Amino acid sequence: MTGLKTHIKTGNLFLILILLLLPLVIKAQNTSVNSDSALTVVIPDSIKTDSTILDKIPPLQALIDSAYANSPLLKRQDKQVLIRDLRENTVNQEWLKYINVFATTNYGVYDNFVSVQDQSVVGSTINTGNSFRWSVGVAISGAPFYDMFNKPTMKKIKKLEKEQEIDSKEDLKLQLKQIVIQQYNKTLMSYNMMIIANKNVISNYTQLIMSEQKFNQGELVIFTLANVREMYYKSLMTYEKNKYEFQSNYMILETICGIKF
Repeated sequence: MTGLKTHIKTGNLFLILILLLLPLVIKAQNTSVNSDSALTVVIPDSIKTDSTILDKIPPLQALIDSAYANSPLLKRQDKQVLIRDLRENTVNQEWLKYINVFATTNYGVYDNFVSVQDQSVVGSTINTGNSFRWSVGVAISGAPFYDMFNKPTMKKIKKLEKEQEIDSKEDLKLQLKQIVIQQYNKTLMSYNMMIIANKNVISNYTQLIMSEQKFNQGELVIFTLANVREMYYKSLMTYEKNKYEFQSNYMILETICGIKF
């Protein structure tokens, strides 16, 4: 009986000891978990993105209007329309080529002879003197019948040529509008792809930092750490490619619209 009592007493002491140490064990485990979950990872500036860069891009309609205003092709087409308009006006003015204006001036000594004859008297006088004489006139030369009858046809042809240039301008505007819309959407898509790639890089970078910490503590083998590093560098390469694509599309959109964002 004494031995049994001693055993029971020893068991009670062991149970009491476990109950006393249990809160310390739980606290230590919570501290470890909180330490891991509160791990602060400083993200390098090289993998950060500007979240406000899209706010600098004007609305789509403003981009289209700017492209219209700054397009060298449209400016060239405007000049073509003006040339056709001037050529149309020349048809209405072609009749002027048949009108000649002339003017003459003379200065010198002139003799004036005056003869007077009456019923009973006949006489004459000669006066000599210096004088300045001038004359102005308009002459109309003959116009070919072909030009006269062909004028309405030529006028209609010139008008149609002008309308063709205007249609060409509208076609250029339509093409330019499509290019701006495509490039605008391409820029937005490349930005979204860059953001997705950036999130993947940050996730892999965080995993890399935690893995290196565990490796230094002897909790992770070198092979696993190498795989984590490879995953990070691959995601970094993908991010850099997407970043390059976005920057290129952004600059091309600026060039097309002729403005800096």
